[in-house]
Amino acid sequence: VRTPPIIARDLLGQARRPKRGQGREFHGLRGWRAGDDARDIHWTRSARTGRLVMREFEQDGARHVGVWLADHMHPERPVDLDAQDRLVEHAASLMAHFHRRGFEVDVAWGGRAVQVRPDGRGRREALRMLALAHFEGAPPQAPPTLPKGPAWIAVAPPGAAAALGPGRFV
Repeated sequence: VRTPPIIARDLLGQARRPKRGQGREFHGLRGWRAGDDARDIHWTRSARTGRLVMREFEQDGARHVGVWLADHMHPERPVDLDAQDRLVEHAASLMAHFHRRGFEVDVAWGGRAVQVRPDGRGRREALRMLALAHFEGAPPQAPPTLPKGPAWIAVAPPGAAAALGPGRFV
C-alpha cells in the first residue's frame, strides 16, 4: 500500500489559525503590553532590539487532527490481507505520532469516530476499533460523514480516493 507523503507538515492537525493562549507550544513573538508575565520575555530578541519582546504560546487544545481509515478496498482488486493490515498499522501509527506530540486525535472508521485526548483518554478504544477493522469490496456510494473540526488524513488503498470527495482530506 503506497501512501502519499505528508505535505504541509506544519499545517497538519493545526486549527485553521492557531489561537494565542497559555499552552506550551510556541506561537510567535510580539511587543510587550501592560500586564504581560515577565517569564515570557524573549531576552535575546529584547536585547537585540532594545525593547521588550514577548513570547506567545498556542492555546491548549488548538492542535487537533483526524485520521480516517477507509472501510473499503478497490473493487477490481482481490482482497489482500497484508495490504489491509498495513492500512490499519499506518492509521494506528499516525494516531500514535500525533498523540505523542500532544494533539487531540479523532480516529474514524466505518461510520464511527473515537476521540483520543492528549491525556490518553480514548486511546485504547481507538486502537481496539482499528484492530477490529474489516474492509468491504466496493467503495461507498457517498463520501464518509466525519465530524467537523480537525484536518483529516485519509488512510485509503490506491484507487479508493475517488470516493473521498474533494477538499475534505490532507
